[in-house]
Amino acid sequence: MASSDQTGAITPPAGVYAISQDCTVPETAVLRVSDGVLLAPSANVNLTINGKLEAGPHQIFGGEGTITLGANSTQQVYPEWWGALADNGNTDSTGAFSKALSTGKVLIVTGSPDRYYKITEPLTVSTDNQGIVGPRTHMAFIKQVSRQKPAFHVRANNVSFRSIKLEGAQNSIYDRDEIGIYAEGINANQYIRGISIEECDISRFGRHNIEFRYVEKSSVINNYLHDSVRGGFVAYNVNTTDVSSNRVENILPGDNIGAGGGSYGIVFAGSDTDPYGNSAANNTIVNIPRWMGLQCEPSSTTTFTNNTLIDCKCGINIAGYTYKSVPHTSNNCLVKNNTIVNRSLGKSVGFAFGSGGPDPEHPNNGNVYEANTSNGYGNTTVGEMGAAYFRYNQNMKFINNILLNNFRTGIQLRGYNINCEISGNTIDTISHSETGANPVAAIYASVGHNDGTTIDGNTLKLQNVKPFAVSGPDPLLRIGNNAIGY
Repeated sequence: MASSDQTGAITPPAGVYAISQDCTVPETAVLRVSDGVLLAPSANVNLTINGKLEAGPHQIFGGEGTITLGANSTQQVYPEWWGALADNGNTDSTGAFSKALSTGKVLIVTGSPDRYYKITEPLTVSTDNQGIVGPRTHMAFIKQVSRQKPAFHVRANNVSFRSIKLEGAQNSIYDRDEIGIYAEGINANQYIRGISIEECDISRFGRHNIEFRYVEKSSVINNYLHDSVRGGFVAYNVNTTDVSSNRVENILPGDNIGAGGGSYGIVFAGSDTDPYGNSAANNTIVNIPRWMGLQCEPSSTTTFTNNTLIDCKCGINIAGYTYKSVPHTSNNCLVKNNTIVNRSLGKSVGFAFGSGGPDPEHPNNGNVYEANTSNGYGNTTVGEMGAAYFRYNQNMKFINNILLNNFRTGIQLRGYNINCEISGNTIDTISHSETGANPVAAIYASVGHNDGTTIDGNTLKLQNVKPFAVSGPDPLLRIGNNAIGY
């Protein structure tokens, strides 16, 4: 096989080179492999390349043996080296991608925008500091054609995805295992960190486009997450993660989910931990027809800022949660400068802003909603009717927000909101509900027990609607000076 060019590099001529015994390219050598050369170690034979490896995006490895790339051989590999082809499904590239990932190097995925690599099994990333990176000029296209499986399963630290178009097999049936990129630590004591997903297009998965579980200090930035079932980005037990400048669109509950099933844009949720320090900023979330555009349940010190939500059944929710009989609350979160607009859902919508602990004894604490705008919300069922809807909170502030074109009620305090401040808000126009039920009031305190809460300095622009309504025991609710009228 050995021949050399004028630089002294090893440059084998075109042909298939069957390697029948272990072989090592030393660190002092350069191995330059051109198109038409195939290095094929036999079964149980190892080809180790410690010297510098130079090759383009074409197949250079074959056989049943093992390829080991030394630390200094190359920092990047092409899946084409093992036979991957972006040929719209004629070639199953799963094995080639798996072998490329097993090297521990960064994968450079070329392809073209209209020709995809077919994969049929989950691709596991288990080595720290790996990446799956497309070209700078376009996204490389990978399609997972098999049902009931994730495309990528990440179990390592500092793994990055960039400039990848990733498409699943279907987007009509909910299936808990169909996830685009699934990043998963081991448990609450063993998180993974440094996951970065940037400038990717992910669609058509039966559960979530992206799911993180036991992940921290990570980022999801400037992606297009769309046309999938259940969730765009969903995080369970995740801390200090930034989800920003994404577009999340057309996330549906699935044809096999009943009326109680939901779909979500961006969610931070907890179970056996209390997540904290997450942020979602400058995202655009469109057409989430069943439940929330943005939610934490629970997550403390989370910030939702400068997001735009269009045609989401409900807008932004800061919720508590009881897991295995243990209550968890969302505390000290900030919801600021968000815009939530109902353009085409009619009156069949819910709240734009919501917050509630799991029960009266375990309220959310210290959450702030400031300088947000909603248009066309209110009117959910079972007594929940405010464009802003709150229960089981303490020390919450809802200040300087604008609620336009509300159905039935602007702000509803549905019990046990203790020492909260409702001030500086503008509520403009209250109309009938979807079923024709009459408006209740601009601000409605129902159920009672809103002790120490102050409603003061709000501007209520109304026609033939009461400014306030109170039902239930609320002797300690304080209603101050509010501007009323048109």
